[in-house]
Amino acid sequence: MRLYLDSSVTNVYLFGAVKEPHRYPDVVRLFSAISANEVDGVVSVYTVQEICVYCYEFFPEESCAEIARLAIHKLMGTRLYLVPLLTREEKTGHARSFLIRDPSDQPHVILAYLHHCDAIVAYDEHFKDTSHLVPYLQPDAVLTRPRTR
Repeated sequence: MRLYLDSSVTNVYLFGAVKEPHRYPDVVRLFSAISANEVDGVVSVYTVQEICVYCYEFFPEESCAEIARLAIHKLMGTRLYLVPLLTREEKTGHARSFLIRDPSDQPHVILAYLHHCDAIVAYDEHFKDTSHLVPYLQPDAVLTRPRTR
């Protein structure tokens, strides 16, 4: 199974032990499944940017750059596929088909589709808007689905 991971999940992996302890165990199990090659995880450069923005928003100014660097280093140290930003042609060519309440998440869905992901894994329920194109799952649901590898 090939899974596109939204930053709502990667941020729980990186910062959730303290900030979201109720979600953290499921996300750690998901990343363990990725590390064990049971599922493939995909993130995009958009996700990396959103991690950086998160750090600048929630951590003190004097340490946010270093926290962002360490967080991105931790994420890239896992067995994930990193996909690039959408090209202008990809974005304009798919924008009308991937309508979602939060337009900042539209690139994530398009990338998940273009990179043949079986689902987008997130905690943002507005991904249900495009679940007919790319199924939406929360991390706990991934762990209970039968493996198709």
